[in-house]
Amino acid sequence: MKIFLSTDFSEDRLRFTAQIGADGVSGQPKPGSGDDGFYSVETLRNHKDLVESYGLKWAAVRMAPLEWTYRSMLGLGGGNRQIENYKKTLRNMS
Repeated sequence: MKIFLSTDFSEDRLRFTAQIGADGVSGQPKPGSGDDGFYSVETLRNHKDLVESYGLKWAAVRMAPLEWTYRSMLGLGGGNRQIENYKKTLRNMS
């Protein structure tokens, strides 16, 4: 069973999720200090390690924060940059 945690990956939430028998979680990690429009490898790795420390798998990444994507969704200036940043996140996930 997978649980969607949105952005709440607190220790309490992860512990509870493991206790109820879930084997994985999905959601959106909080951006790290060096993340500027995309998730760094370090942020993604730290988040994965946190989730796995509770015996869970990080099953899926929810879309990036809205402030990182809204221009591309609404056809505003700067949208192409947001798309390129999203591609960086995808590359950093692999």
